[in-house]
Amino acid sequence: MKKIPCSYYKINKECKNDLTTFKYNEEDKHHPLKLEREYVKALNATKVDKIMAKPFISSFSYHTEGITGLCKDYSGKYIATSSFDKHVVIYDVFNKKCIKDIKMDDFINGIGLNNNVLCVGQDTSVVVKRVGDLSSEEIDLKNYLNYLDFYNNTIVTTHHDFINVIDLERNEVLNNISLQGDNQVIKINKTFDNIIGVASTNFHLYDIRMNKEIYKIDQSVNCVDFHENKIVFGGDKITVTDFRKLNEEYYGKKYFNKHTNEILSVN
Repeated sequence: MKKIPCSYYKINKECKNDLTTFKYNEEDKHHPLKLEREYVKALNATKVDKIMAKPFISSFSYHTEGITGLCKDYSGKYIATSSFDKHVVIYDVFNKKCIKDIKMDDFINGIGLNNNVLCVGQDTSVVVKRVGDLSSEEIDLKNYLNYLDFYNNTIVTTHHDFINVIDLERNEVLNNISLQGDNQVIKINKTFDNIIGVASTNFHLYDIRMNKEIYKIDQSVNCVDFHENKIVFGGDKITVTDFRKLNEEYYGKKYFNKHTNEILSVN
């Protein structure tokens, strides 16, 4: 509450770099919410202290807009992020530094990183770059893609009504699997790399080696991931399913429904 200057008032700056100073009346009657504001400040300071404490490692701020994708290299120490600013940034987490900042031409729909090879999905193509020399190849899919995942020279992409399985060594599409629905996120099982999970209006589990669907759940799913013999997917709740108990309705699944809204990402 700004007041007319007089000797009873203290002089304060709102920020230390302010060019001018303001005079405030600090009597409690003029600040009915003073105690609440101090409480919020103390609470935020405590939260920041917890964030900066162990096991916090570091923070990176190389993007100028919101981050749309994040992936890690399961064979190394790198992670990669994509953003609305059409940049892909590769980080060395152990040494806490940026390795590469790559400018792409179009909006990025998905990224994958494995064995120092970066795959970026944009519009109707997949751009493949080597982290060391950034030599680039482009695989034209002739259809707009929604998402991709990459592991052990296999790239999988989702499209409106089908999914593609691409062999990076041959640089060609091996399988084109018709799948009706709004296909979004797709993930490769890092333990059994012939198994993929597709999140769409239903959840689909495919064996790309046999080109066969092996499991399906009739519920809307936004995200999916794997851990060894476990499948984790999220929609209105998080569901954890064991490969060995796929057909057991109650004993094979665990549910977590602490969220009040739709779950958008799981790891």
